[in-house]
Amino acid sequence: MHSTNNTEATKAKAFGGIKWTSLSTITTSIIQLAQMSLLAHLLHPEDFGLMAMTIVILGFAHCFADMGLSNAIIFKQEISGKALSSLYWATIISGIVVFLVVLGSAYPASVFFNEPRIGALLRWSAPVFLIISFGQPFQALLQKELRFKVIALAEIIGAASGFTLALVLAVNHVGVYALIAGHVSQAVIRSILVAFFEAKYWRPSLYINLQEIKELLIFGAYQMGERSLNFLKTNVDKLLMGRLLGAGSLGFYTVPFQLMVRPVLLLNSIVTRVAFPLLSRVQNDDEKTGRGYLEMIELVSFYSMPLYMGLFVSAEPLISLYLGPGWEPSIPVFKVIVFLGIFIALGNPIGSLVLARGRADMGFWLNVYAFVLNALAVIIGSYWGLLGVCWAILLCMIFLLFPVNFWITKRVANIQPIKLMMAILPSLILSLIMLSALLVIRLYLPQQSLIRITMLTLSGTGIYTLLNVIFRKKYIKKTIQVLRS
Repeated sequence: MHSTNNTEATKAKAFGGIKWTSLSTITTSIIQLAQMSLLAHLLHPEDFGLMAMTIVILGFAHCFADMGLSNAIIFKQEISGKALSSLYWATIISGIVVFLVVLGSAYPASVFFNEPRIGALLRWSAPVFLIISFGQPFQALLQKELRFKVIALAEIIGAASGFTLALVLAVNHVGVYALIAGHVSQAVIRSILVAFFEAKYWRPSLYINLQEIKELLIFGAYQMGERSLNFLKTNVDKLLMGRLLGAGSLGFYTVPFQLMVRPVLLLNSIVTRVAFPLLSRVQNDDEKTGRGYLEMIELVSFYSMPLYMGLFVSAEPLISLYLGPGWEPSIPVFKVIVFLGIFIALGNPIGSLVLARGRADMGFWLNVYAFVLNALAVIIGSYWGLLGVCWAILLCMIFLLFPVNFWITKRVANIQPIKLMMAILPSLILSLIMLSALLVIRLYLPQQSLIRITMLTLSGTGIYTLLNVIFRKKYIKKTIQVLRS
């Protein structure tokens, strides 16, 4: 009876965690989109390019900030108070080392990007690692205890505070430092809040024994390797574009890229959060694993393809309204990279599949392959400027990266490529019909940006819904039933 009660309590915490995590993800995404729009109207594209260069360095450093020990705390089911204290102080030491390394990287980063201002931005940002290292173990404990409400509230308050500070500073004409201050304050406030709430239940003692936590240090080292490689894979474009094209071009790329990728991060995070545990349950059954993965790809296709094709049609009024005057060079960039969003969305669930099948090694080598190809695409594309880089990245994804997914799914779950194509095809066909109709409708709309966006959104939603009701009624009913359950 006691075991049953514990199980029910755990389930309740898990469902509560999903609720609070979803609320945090949606709320912070809305805050970040609003922040990007307002600051784009107040700052110059070059400011966002400088920020992107700085974030590449800070983000890579963050991969090492806690030595991977936050996940080690969550992973280790039974952990003594002494071991926990050792992990805490090891994280503090790691934070101090990363702080010093970031300070030391200020001059080399300035030389690499050929941008003297980067050094000052890194020196202003480096102290954040001293502060967040105090909060990271507390956040890991909150996750371990499934207390996601505290984490969600800390993330929302941090995002809102960072937004407010950045906006106030931008209005007072401090340029890129408004972006830096907003980023740093968000991380600091979140760390302080989680430490404050969790410190009521646990505080570290003045004890450290690295030998006692050797196993967890090894676990953390692998985590750092995986994080750093994944970060480089997804940010090598910004790293090399900052070096080859400069802050201005990088600003015209990074802001529309964030606008493009936000729906993927929001929607796919919900799908993959559910996908990994569900696929893990049937990991030894090829048929069930394959069916589950195909259903996931069909769902991702269903919402991502019409969304991104709709964004393509709305590119001009969307960029003009959302970013404001001075951002016109971002319009052709957005029109190219918006199709990248479809392939990112469709490729994202592959991570859940390889992990569920116990093939993390395959995921590692896929990241290496993607990193090398993306780097080559940026270098080659840079000969044709900013738009050349965008086309090179998209073509690399279409012809070299995405096709690998067919081989991986066949290898790890015996999913035939034709079945994968058939899962994608219905949404692709209906989305292309919708796109064709919107291109015609757009010719007859007034030039006012808000009216164009509203009419295109309503028309696209109506057309795509009608097409699905006519041609995919069974799938719609099945999807609604699954979502309700």
